[in-house]
Amino acid sequence: MPFTYLGLPLGANMRKYSSWRPIIDKVQQRLSSWKATCLSRAGRLVLIKVVLNSLPIYYLSIFKLPKRVASEIIRMQKRFLWNGKKEGRCCALVKWEVIQKPKSQGGLGVGDLMLKNAALLFKWWWRYACEEGALWRAVVSSIHNEDHFRIPSSTLSQVSRPWKEIKKLGKEESRIKNAFLHNLSLKLGDGSTFRFWEDPSGLDDSLRSKFPRLYRISSQKKELISSMGWFEGLTWRWTLSWKRPLPDEEQHEATMLEATIMQTHL
Repeated sequence: MPFTYLGLPLGANMRKYSSWRPIIDKVQQRLSSWKATCLSRAGRLVLIKVVLNSLPIYYLSIFKLPKRVASEIIRMQKRFLWNGKKEGRCCALVKWEVIQKPKSQGGLGVGDLMLKNAALLFKWWWRYACEEGALWRAVVSSIHNEDHFRIPSSTLSQVSRPWKEIKKLGKEESRIKNAFLHNLSLKLGDGSTFRFWEDPSGLDDSLRSKFPRLYRISSQKKELISSMGWFEGLTWRWTLSWKRPLPDEEQHEATMLEATIMQTHL
């Protein structure tokens, strides 16, 4: 131990930089084989998105990416994009955070390695919940002594490292959501007992009194605060439903309502 099986290291401490050395070496080998000085920045960008970003995917789908490794890969990508050299000073024209953003948000769509890693690990939650007859799921459930409806959450010391990292991500997401809901309850009252339209909810008056026209056409008059939204990832989304389509004037009021609850409650 450790040794490689199906392209993955078994028994290695994946929190160490040395365990990720094969991925770093692969990126460096690709960069050394490209004649970057003969490529335009647009061509380098395509190679980063199509080739360099795909090299660590296999590891990212199983192991938590250390920040040091992510910084090293990003450092090589930045140097390749801006000056096309393996060594030497890199003069960036735009912040890398902007480069990582999707094109719809003004970026170049390179993507964030840490976010991609978290998304790939969270996928195991979905697979564990959906693939009830899968052999791997039965093995994980039996090893960690877990039920058949949720991701392994055992606190035993023999829990495998990949599952520990997946659980940590889940705990962090739960912590953020619980903190948001706690803050929401402080501003709105207890979401399990207070109604969205009828309680003052930290305002001078209730939403029913402030927006009487919208209240009359709302299909959620009796809904509790906790039922008026849902989590999209770690972002709370309010859901407002109406009995009919809204004309322009009422649409303007609905926009004001959304602005009010966003400003007051978040």
